Amino acid sequence: GILISFFAAFALWLTDVVSDGHLTSQYYQDFTGFNRNLSVLECNIPRHSTTNVLIRNESTCDDLGIFNELQTNTHNSLDAQQRFYWTLLFVILPFVLNCQEYLTLKNEYEITKTRKRFSNSFHELRENKCNLKTFPILLKTLAYLVVCLIVIVLWTPITALYQWVWSSKYEIAFGRKKVEARKGKRRCDLTASRGELCEVNVESAFEPVVQGYIIFPYIVMLSRKIAKMIDLNGGSIVFNAQCFTTMELSQLFAIISSIASLAWSYSEYHSVKKNDLLFITESPFTRILMVVYMLLQIISRLLSFQVFAYFWDPGFL
Repeated sequence: GILISFFAAFALWLTDVVSDGHLTSQYYQDFTGFNRNLSVLECNIPRHSTTNVLIRNESTCDDLGIFNELQTNTHNSLDAQQRFYWTLLFVILPFVLNCQEYLTLKNEYEITKTRKRFSNSFHELRENKCNLKTFPILLKTLAYLVVCLIVIVLWTPITALYQWVWSSKYEIAFGRKKVEARKGKRRCDLTASRGELCEVNVESAFEPVVQGYIIFPYIVMLSRKIAKMIDLNGGSIVFNAQCFTTMELSQLFAIISSIASLAWSYSEYHSVKKNDLLFITESPFTRILMVVYMLLQIISRLLSFQVFAYFWDPGFL
């Protein structure tokens, strides 16, 4: 059960960061004109041929021009430069919140103890100016500074790792050690849950809003393409190849991974509030029901925002 929670948190964080990072690079290439030239080359590939990400068939390759037109020329859509900067903004913002969280936490909740070690080393450096100990202490302080920066960047997976370690200590401890391990586990649970919420409330909350706003004019055609992938024919399931562009796949994957991260993180937060009584191994049915409920709630609010956004004329939202 402990491993499930750790690997789920780490996998969702990694998937979210990689998908949003890849999408940002796609928008940058589109902004600089690289993707535009690539799309022209892709449309000239003979049908029924394959590339690393696309499989052609006789029905959908002509949609590329419509896709590019709808994503760039609709009355409310963002241009290539705006798409790149808005996507990049919500990739960077979690690191700012991680820094704020790392610097403002109380010492007992800064579970890595790297901030305290850097502070002690810095004070030691100030007390030993211009003597033989200055250079070794300076090197130690710089090393702690690098470690602190790494911890800030990887705050979510590192706190999840500490949460797993202290949960394991609590499970195997006895007597007074179990009481102390319980206190450490509780601090790690709260810190890891806060770190995860900081991550998803910025990156995973706003990325599907931005990407949904971009693809909303094309969403009906995109849904039809997805529906055509599976065909129920005479009791058998037939998978039909569809012509998805790299941009489409990146946008869909970023939205799906962000929504999944939001639902899991909020359910994890409620589990921590209930002293792990809603843990996936303690109460699987309740936890699954909670995740499904949160998924439906997130999707409904996301679609409501898209409809509201496209109600306004250009420049009024």
